[in-house]
Amino acid sequence: MPYPADPSARTAILDLLGSVWPHVPPSVEHASRWGADWCEVSTPFVRWEDARALSLVGVLRLPMRVNGRDVTLAGIHGVCTRAAHRGRGLFRSAIDEALRFAEREIGETAILWTEEPAIYERFGFRRAFEQIATLDVDVTPVRDARSRRLDPDLDEDLALLKRMLASRAPVSDRLATREPGWHFLIDLALHGSLAPALVHLPALDAIVAVEDRGRALRIHDVIAPRIPDVGELVAHLGGAPWGVEIALTCDLLCPRAHDSIPHDATDVLMVRGPLDVPPPFALSSLVRC
Repeated sequence: MPYPADPSARTAILDLLGSVWPHVPPSVEHASRWGADWCEVSTPFVRWEDARALSLVGVLRLPMRVNGRDVTLAGIHGVCTRAAHRGRGLFRSAIDEALRFAEREIGETAILWTEEPAIYERFGFRRAFEQIATLDVDVTPVRDARSRRLDPDLDEDLALLKRMLASRAPVSDRLATREPGWHFLIDLALHGSLAPALVHLPALDAIVAVEDRGRALRIHDVIAPRIPDVGELVAHLGGAPWGVEIALTCDLLCPRAHDSIPHDATDVLMVRGPLDVPPPFALSSLVRC
């Protein structure tokens, strides 16, 4: 169930979001230009005062691969209340309604990310600690002049990215997204200048979201119809002499033994309902709620 069709209602909800996170309304508009419309994929539960939105809890339908099964989880996102109206029970009222909707229409499992986990523990959520795989990858760099960084604001690059997102394989059989691209594009817009680079590797028929962190090359996501081995990826990315970090569940990327460290994201993954995935696991920073 998307946002209200009434443009003034949509504007009021985005104004609320912008009062808490000023970057969100322009990012939502940016993603919309890429064909990923926040207002069409999120179901909003709003508390109003006349025509002014005071509190919001959004719900997404998240197609996932979990332990070899294709499932749909509820994603709780966009949770906010205007500062002057906190402490009045508006958030509690909105999230109670949102969780009832999620259980009835989507399923018994909901996830979210937050920097304030204690708030959500009161509503039955528990912390799930993501981990990053760390390993050394000794490969000979492969030079391919066709490999290049993509710019989704260019029509040709956006078309390529959307085509590959629509046909991607889940990056993991244990825990990964199956969404066809809208979630990735919205999160990419929300990241803005902090987004990882998107590198097209034609030889592997893959796009890699990657970040050079100085101490290591971090892989944030892999978009491909067949998930290649991490050694192939690193070779075609030019090597990683300081090591590799994989911020994904990496049973397919790197099935061999590897070390892991706690995820360094400031927001914590929280789960309500069953989600029995043995660690280590992590979800891409570009498909978070």
